[in-house]
Amino acid sequence: MSSKSTFFGKNEIIFTMLRYLTYGLMTIRGFVLAYYLGPYLLGIYGYLMLYQQYMSYTSFGINYSLNAELALLTVGQKQERKSLIDSAFSGVLLISGLLIFIGIIAYGFKLKLFPFENSYKYAIIIVALTILTHFQQVFVNIFRVNKKLKPVIVGELVLAVGLLVVIFFFEGIELINVLFYVWGLSLLLIVLFYKIVYSEKITVNFSKVRLLLKSGLPLLVYAFSYYLMGLMIRTLIGAFYPIEVMGYFSFANNITTAIMLGLDTVTWIIFPSIIARLADNNLSKDELQKYLVSFTNRLLVLVLIIVLLSIGSLPILFYILPKYRPIEFSLIILLMNQIVFNLGFVFVTLCIARKMHNQMALISLLSVVVSGVLSLVFCLNKLPYIWLVISNVIGSLFFVNLLIYFISNKFSLLQDELRRSFNWTTQLLFVLIVISALLQSYVCVVIFLVLLLLTKIHSIRELYWQFRNIYVK
Repeated sequence: MSSKSTFFGKNEIIFTMLRYLTYGLMTIRGFVLAYYLGPYLLGIYGYLMLYQQYMSYTSFGINYSLNAELALLTVGQKQERKSLIDSAFSGVLLISGLLIFIGIIAYGFKLKLFPFENSYKYAIIIVALTILTHFQQVFVNIFRVNKKLKPVIVGELVLAVGLLVVIFFFEGIELINVLFYVWGLSLLLIVLFYKIVYSEKITVNFSKVRLLLKSGLPLLVYAFSYYLMGLMIRTLIGAFYPIEVMGYFSFANNITTAIMLGLDTVTWIIFPSIIARLADNNLSKDELQKYLVSFTNRLLVLVLIIVLLSIGSLPILFYILPKYRPIEFSLIILLMNQIVFNLGFVFVTLCIARKMHNQMALISLLSVVVSGVLSLVFCLNKLPYIWLVISNVIGSLFFVNLLIYFISNKFSLLQDELRRSFNWTTQLLFVLIVISALLQSYVCVVIFLVLLLLTKIHSIRELYWQFRNIYVK
């Protein structure tokens, strides 16, 4: 395998552009919501989204394992493919029954979900959204492996447009209520549309549910561990800080997601292809090592360019929305965390391809413990919430370093060579950027980011020629 294999091509670029259009609408929605709701009501919205995010992990990893298992099948294994897909839908159906029961209990006993009057009434819509999302994600992962991306982007456009239009007709808490009901209706229409596109008959089949859960649960632990770091921050903010801080952090988190959309889209598309390549046991140690380093270096360059351009645009953002200026340096640290997390992408994919789910999950959990303990200590000492964001960066650094150490030993690779993509100089520059943000020195943040980018000049050239070849063809 060449270490200079195509990073992504025309199809990925087109899909990424369309997804940016979709997320552009979602970003506009976020800005308009922030403008009309203000920090307090945006905090209420943040609580609801927090519950929705927690509930999204009740799939027990079925959608993650379906994607990984389908990617490893050959073209001729049609019956195995059908069995996996039917089992995924059957598993989600069982989970849905359990969620409905939980929703009825929460509503019937009027459980207080967050500090707002009659918050228990949101239990039903949250459960409905969760169930519809689970079914949607099964369809999306089928289309993803088959590289059938048009239905995916159509569904995302429908959701983005529907949730944007409704904002201009309501206000206050009524706006939040209508937004969630329109969200549910849109998801229902999308799931029905996906079923039409997926023309094959779906039957109840539990034969592969155990397999999907066996590989899915560790993958869920990994995915949940990363998001749990962010969710822990929001949970601790809800417990230790004023509700306005929840609004500020929700806004910063939304901006971070919008900025990273392009890179996340590319890695989302190429994941099935990368996992299939790394599953090849015939790769020599040298080939594997070169591929891991080259891929990670190019990924780092891409994310650095995205983050640098985004940070350079922050003065414009806060000129438009001056009341959200307090999040400026928290947002910068959130972006640093995204850089570190993305550095582990190809190493995580290798673990999935070689069926090392449990080891990867354990490393993820250890990282969450590190981040969680630090976050709690910062809260108990009443430090500003920016320190909670820093705890996420520390957790991510711990995860990537431990993962590189594990892989170098597992595959008998040279750790110093494997660290060429994330050496100690690179990590020192990351730390200096975080310290600069903590000291609120915007200029120093930009200077250290530029220096970090210049250390990857060889990978910049590689990416330049790759993009050039794509457009020349």
